[in-house]
Amino acid sequence: MAKAGKYAHLTGNLPKLPAVEPERRSIVDMVKTDIVSAVSQYPTVVDSTESVADLLQEGTRMIRRLLDIEKRACAGRPYAAAFAQVYAELRTTKDCLNDWLSSVQLLLDAYEELMTGQMEQEGITSLRMMNGGSVSTYTEPYASVVNKTLFREWCLDHGFGDQLQLWPATMNAITKERLIAGEPVPDGVEVFAKTMVRLNKPK
Repeated sequence: MAKAGKYAHLTGNLPKLPAVEPERRSIVDMVKTDIVSAVSQYPTVVDSTESVADLLQEGTRMIRRLLDIEKRACAGRPYAAAFAQVYAELRTTKDCLNDWLSSVQLLLDAYEELMTGQMEQEGITSLRMMNGGSVSTYTEPYASVVNKTLFREWCLDHGFGDQLQLWPATMNAITKERLIAGEPVPDGVEVFAKTMVRLNKPK
């Protein structure tokens, strides 16, 4: 029998946090439907472990080869145009990898919901897999600020004032606005000139 989680006595009456953001709910549900449909269409058990491991090895080899090619792509051509060409190719590569990562995350979210739902239905919180690994689930409290003003006041009242800070992107936006308006930057902030690169992809 699995050991109760550290927060088990606290989480029983708490509302469940949605596993995915509301804006992604419909697409995750579509993928879950596809997965369950595949299960009913192909009842024969297929061991994916070996083929997935082989494909990952092959993919890793191809990415390493691509990176090695790009590392040597400007040999004998130390020119801005050559560097820019490889820069553009690497940006395209990164976009492609991000697309793959997004697709993997979508499948991961769908399988996580299917797995945890089925484990709950079967009354288990852990299981051992054929490869010797294991999967377990537990719950813990998850806090989210819904009123920033009240939370800030609470922090100040309870000695957490020095831990309050703006997100870097917000601080940067405020600083830029003040610079444009001819006002001094916020106290404790240093400003630097950062070179930004915009890549316009061919249409």
